[in-house]
Amino acid sequence: QPPPPEPPQPYEPLAAEPLPNLKLAAARFAEALLTYPVGASSRDVVAAALGAAPATSSIAAVARVAAPLFPPGAGSQGRVIYPQFGGLQPLGPAARRASIMVVVEQRLVPDSGEPRSVTRTMDVRLRVDGGKWKAWSLYSAGGTEIPRPAGLPAHAARVLDDRRIELADTARWDVHAGLIDERVLRTMSAVAERLAISVAVLRTGHPYNVFGEKGRVSSHTVGRAVDVWAVDGIPVVEQARRGTPPWKVVGRLLDTRRVTQVGSPFDRDPPPPNSRSFSDTVHSDHIHIGVGPRRRR
Repeated sequence: QPPPPEPPQPYEPLAAEPLPNLKLAAARFAEALLTYPVGASSRDVVAAALGAAPATSSIAAVARVAAPLFPPGAGSQGRVIYPQFGGLQPLGPAARRASIMVVVEQRLVPDSGEPRSVTRTMDVRLRVDGGKWKAWSLYSAGGTEIPRPAGLPAHAARVLDDRRIELADTARWDVHAGLIDERVLRTMSAVAERLAISVAVLRTGHPYNVFGEKGRVSSHTVGRAVDVWAVDGIPVVEQARRGTPPWKVVGRLLDTRRVTQVGSPFDRDPPPPNSRSFSDTVHSDHIHIGVGPRRRR
């Protein structure tokens, strides 16, 4: 029997991150949730990941959401690819509640057979407790596998097959299911013609509502948005300067009529009501690209 694989390197925040301790707490929770031996109890793994003797009800609630992370007959190793902001409340460095969308690789090692890897986007919820950020819930484990169907529309197949578009499996399953607006997919392909992009989330794994705003459904929830966390292999948060590839991407997006929302480290067009771009702490680490509702004919 081959020796077990080396454990992945734990995540460490980038120097440019505006809230490094928040990102670190989300990453440590994800790593703990995705690292367990064959036969481990999901409830025991969840309890250890939450830490500090969580309530039984909290363990049960997280274990229900985390069920796709625990296939029978396999152990797991987790690696954090990138933890992206999903929302802050209040908005800014003084936030005390947060959603972090953690893009992870889960390496599943079965009792028998070959190991396989799945990449997911998980919606981890955190709050400040005793002066420290702590994970308290999981709102999405990144969905369940949806095989690629035959006869996908050309614009969907183009995105899935483009080596310059890095997608987590969670995002691929959204495309397989036909959940993403054609205009979003066409925009992704257009951006990738010039620069490689790494996508954190399309629909699954994003908060249902704009974080902290009850009743305001996110554009992601209705399949009309994509978040890009890296351009040309470099995190957006490390390129928050004029003239960088993300700066140029934002400029080109604002020249595209179908794009109605561009959130990023840059605010590049006039103030409201004519503005389509915006910038805040949440969008300091990615480019959010959204399209509006389709007009009725």
